[in-house]
Amino acid sequence: MHRTGIFNMRRITVVPLGPGPEDCLTLQSLRTLRETDAVFLRTEQHPVVSFLQREGISFSSLDFLYGRYEDFDTLHQAMASYLWEQAGKKDIVYAVADPETDASLSCLRSSMPSRASVIQLPGISARDYLLSRLPASFQSTTAVHSMTAFGVLDSLPSADEGLLITEINSRLLAGEVKLRLQMVYHAVQPVCFFRSMVSTTGKPVRIPLEELDRQKCYDHTVACFIPAVPLLERSHFSCSDLLEIMNRLRSPEGCDWDRQQTHMSLRPYLIEEAYETASAIDADDMDALTEELGDVLLQVVFHASIAQDLGEFHLQDISTAISRKMILRHPHVFGGTPETPHEWEAIKRQEKGYQSDGESILSIADALPALTRAAKILKRAGDAGTYPFSGDDLKTDVLKAIRGWAQALEAEVPMEDLLGNVMLTSVYFARRSGLDPEQVLSAFLRRYVDCFIRMEKKVQADGKSIHDLTLPELSVYWTAVTHSDGFEYPFGSECSHDN
Repeated sequence: MHRTGIFNMRRITVVPLGPGPEDCLTLQSLRTLRETDAVFLRTEQHPVVSFLQREGISFSSLDFLYGRYEDFDTLHQAMASYLWEQAGKKDIVYAVADPETDASLSCLRSSMPSRASVIQLPGISARDYLLSRLPASFQSTTAVHSMTAFGVLDSLPSADEGLLITEINSRLLAGEVKLRLQMVYHAVQPVCFFRSMVSTTGKPVRIPLEELDRQKCYDHTVACFIPAVPLLERSHFSCSDLLEIMNRLRSPEGCDWDRQQTHMSLRPYLIEEAYETASAIDADDMDALTEELGDVLLQVVFHASIAQDLGEFHLQDISTAISRKMILRHPHVFGGTPETPHEWEAIKRQEKGYQSDGESILSIADALPALTRAAKILKRAGDAGTYPFSGDDLKTDVLKAIRGWAQALEAEVPMEDLLGNVMLTSVYFARRSGLDPEQVLSAFLRRYVDCFIRMEKKVQADGKSIHDLTLPELSVYWTAVTHSDGFEYPFGSECSHDN
């Protein structure tokens, strides 16, 4: 069989063209370009191309591929396929501006067949070149992180260090990058903008961040630099910023109260903040939810700061533990295997090391609200095959429970036991109806309080006080209010006026 194409592949040498000026093209790269008769440029839209032409260096480019594909991932794969096809005929040179950030090289290496190799020559990166051209007002002693414009869309940067963004190749992309950066920086944050080196000299100019997408020209040589922003000058803060703030508060120069706190002293605050967050969710108030979630996050970071000082654990240990848990508990997402509810419970049991259903039930936290804890206990008991009723008909089972309670009263069962039975059975019926017993009672209480307040206002409108009325008189007002509301809760003769 005649073999062509990928079966005859040899070697691809990657040559860095540098960020633009011909002075940034190394002697080794220039010699390689001169000595190779099969040179492929990723694109001819590069400032050094005119120099190569003057030097008489012949080349082809991959510009013809750009218009064929809707996204860059597919384009880069197509570039790799084309280059390996060409390399099957003879060794070739692939010239790119900056191998450090060129995504087509990743595809080239990942698709490399047997008996083939990719050799990359050293060169001057866009990062080194651009940083060397920063005006004095933008230079600092902090570390600098480099990202492509598309990389900014995938990963939110940090204001702790300087940020160099390369390959801002369109106005649309610049706008998307600007909106992303405004999650970290203020809109008027000073930015050093490097103009196109294809159409201009690429001279840097100072602009506010909000004007990043309002410049004259964009191509793959356009870049920008944002200096690090001191903590107290930031308009937006990250979780790591919050930890730094807390560490300062707990430092010897910080706040006496914060420094004196312990895990135990903070315990009630964590519970309180969690309930206030739940209230914001119930009210569908997103502004309040944002604030309350911040308060919950503060408690997490507060505990992490205390633990860090005591050598117990760090904030990263917390994020590591929960990340591992999420990965282990979702094998259908991270492992590629389907998952059933039974497997979910088995994963949790294996993770916790439970040897029996009883151990699993016993592990449910005592500190949970009683209704929530009861629902969890009944669920795990039910998973073990223990059900207090037949489950065939809810109405029948409710009537059966009521008859049982009446018989217990006749038998003079201790009231504490009877009420415990009533409450636990009510939780069971709530779960069976697909309801959260805690939320059911909370909603019912809200309606009760609302009816009580309206009853009191109705009494006051008649020039009376609820404290001066008899129970039958109050019942008339209560019935009038609850009847219009459809609220079924009796105002019985056992109600007390005691505080």
